[in-house]
Amino acid sequence: MKVVIDKKEYTLPNFKEITIKKGIEIEEQLDFNSDNEMDDIRSSLSILLDCDYNQLLKVEDYQLRTIFQNHIAFDENIGIAKLPNLIKIGNKIYGKINYDNLTVECYGDIDTYFDDGQLKNISKIISILYRPLNISIKSIYIYMKYLFHSGLVLIYDDINYSIDENYNENECLKSVNTINKYVYWHLAKSIIYDYLKFKNQLLSKYHFIDDEIQLDNDEDSEDEEIKNEKTSIAAHWQFYHFLHLVSNNDINQVNIWLKQPVTHFLKRLSYELDKIYNNNK
Repeated sequence: MKVVIDKKEYTLPNFKEITIKKGIEIEEQLDFNSDNEMDDIRSSLSILLDCDYNQLLKVEDYQLRTIFQNHIAFDENIGIAKLPNLIKIGNKIYGKINYDNLTVECYGDIDTYFDDGQLKNISKIISILYRPLNISIKSIYIYMKYLFHSGLVLIYDDINYSIDENYNENECLKSVNTINKYVYWHLAKSIIYDYLKFKNQLLSKYHFIDDEIQLDNDEDSEDEEIKNEKTSIAAHWQFYHFLHLVSNNDINQVNIWLKQPVTHFLKRLSYELDKIYNNNK
């Protein structure tokens, strides 16, 4: 779709044409929240259209607002209902990891990226969640089937595949540039939402919220001091604190736990915290 402003033509991109870089810029602008709503709308549309902000000052407010309210780029709830298990990005096919096999180390690295800023690390997180296929007869068949498709292809076929389950962060990060080049913004957001949905279900299962324990109210002041102390340690050190708690501060046990499924880790952590609370009480 074309938009003409002061006799100059601009392209209004569809959702597959909005890159990760542009999506991040738009979302950061929307989070800025200046005192004037129309300033936010103009700034966001200038990014979407690759148009100078001053050009948009020549357009009526109601026209800009109509685009803003109806364009998919500004719909926070839009996403892909069903994510593909396989994605052809460039000349490689990537498979989604099995969340049931997610290790403590992998979970911890993803959490670190979230804590450091979801937007700026979104491609790094995706590189961990989707990994290149292992070389096998099955993968050769998949490659041959999609050989002549270019760019980015979402593969929904019920195909058995295997990826390297031996997590290596540096190996995963080699895919970041390819992801930035080919993956569009709404697909990237959908992948992140899918993982966060899994994470929230996992934390709820073991009675965690935001990686912290929900503590019951207790009128006893001494118990409150104990709870506040434990909560403050967890809030400050977060995952590192919990890892050493489960490992009894034994570095060898830490290394062992890093390779275990995060579901086993959270179950053990929940038990250890309940035990500490009951002992203190």
